[in-house]
Amino acid sequence: MGHLCLILGIALSFAPPSSAPSETVQVAPPPPPTGQLAQPSVPATPGPVIEPGPVATPEANPPGDPAAEPDAAPNTKPEAAPEAEPEAAPKAEPGKGDAGDEKQSEKPKKYELQVGARVIAGGRLRYIEPNLDSDGNRIGQPERKGSLQLRQARVKVKIQYLDVLSVKVSLEFADLLDSPKAGDVLRDAWGNVKLHPAFQIKVGHFKRPYSRLELRGVSSVPVIGRGLYNNVAVEDLSWGDRAVGVALWGKIKPERPGLHAFGWTVSASNNAVAGAPNGVDAHARLTYDPTAWLSIGAGGAFKHVQDSLANEADCLAQWKRDPSCHRNVFGADFDVRFKVKGLYAAVEADLAQDWLFADTSPWMLGAVAYATYDFEVGDKTRIQPLVLGEFVDTNLSFSESEAVRAVAGLNVLWTKRLRVMPQVQYVVPLAPVTAFNHFVESWITGLWVQVQL
Repeated sequence: MGHLCLILGIALSFAPPSSAPSETVQVAPPPPPTGQLAQPSVPATPGPVIEPGPVATPEANPPGDPAAEPDAAPNTKPEAAPEAEPEAAPKAEPGKGDAGDEKQSEKPKKYELQVGARVIAGGRLRYIEPNLDSDGNRIGQPERKGSLQLRQARVKVKIQYLDVLSVKVSLEFADLLDSPKAGDVLRDAWGNVKLHPAFQIKVGHFKRPYSRLELRGVSSVPVIGRGLYNNVAVEDLSWGDRAVGVALWGKIKPERPGLHAFGWTVSASNNAVAGAPNGVDAHARLTYDPTAWLSIGAGGAFKHVQDSLANEADCLAQWKRDPSCHRNVFGADFDVRFKVKGLYAAVEADLAQDWLFADTSPWMLGAVAYATYDFEVGDKTRIQPLVLGEFVDTNLSFSESEAVRAVAGLNVLWTKRLRVMPQVQYVVPLAPVTAFNHFVESWITGLWVQVQL
């Protein structure tokens, strides 16, 4: 049986005012009366030359005649004097006005502070129709309810020192409505040292390089939620998301034919803040942009993690762990992104092993493709149609773990502050449907309203 979800979202965000100094334009004083300009030249000019001046027309006077130029200027081009004044102003008052601005531009700020906040709240009407197994028995219970949710209440602070050091800290207060772990409230807490654009070092609590869709921020993801595979592999099994560790990364943009940009990342981490089991995670990812409109990404991941079936006390009692204390599992991702004018389209496939499943670690597969197109309908307003399709198999060893998901929507965006996101979602677990399937109770018809500050 299918799953249908109608989602409406509104997103509103406020950006802090720019700290860049405004350019100061100094208006020069008006020119003195014409009589004052003519006075210095009167004693040096013979009397007979001055007398015919009033009779002669402006065209008849030579351009170098000091007596005729003051009278001719107002009658020919009144704009000429103001246009020439800004060049003369610095000479008249050196050390003031523009000269002071030049000194400021020669000494840029050593640091920059950015403070931001985002609140995402909404409501939906939820309808869950339980599926039937091959024998006709109902799996799960029907559910009809409406709810209001606070998805995000995030505050972030970022400090940039020159072009070398940056520090970012962000906290998620929406999780305090439940009983969160420390890692659920702490989102970003890292420092980054930029030795070269192609070689940088990041240390702290940061998002690991797994899946292009996962790496996109909430404010730029065109759908509400990142999907079925993300819920299982990233949220439950911690193949992505944030963790404590160290990363070496870099990106260069030659912007020449065949090599528009190239990026790389390797990281070692452990999700210790969120209470992950003992072990270490390693991630690596490459992105290659042959042109400005095409980007190709590929990555791999490795987990050396404590076995969920092992006795934790016995495993921690000795430095040399018994082979039964841990598992070695792998993950991978591949994606292609197209971006031409208003079109944004991406195709992605992800693989990972389920290290929590019984005494084996079966592979899971997720594939998603989506596209949006921005139509300009005003100076600040865009309409963004959206289509998305997803397939997920949480256990490639069995046939009762597949599901498909389809999303269609028409987003309305006003600058970066407001997003209205009406969307329809349809989720279908594939037959044969059993309780083994993760998505047997995912059939939802709802209305979602999202506000982002």
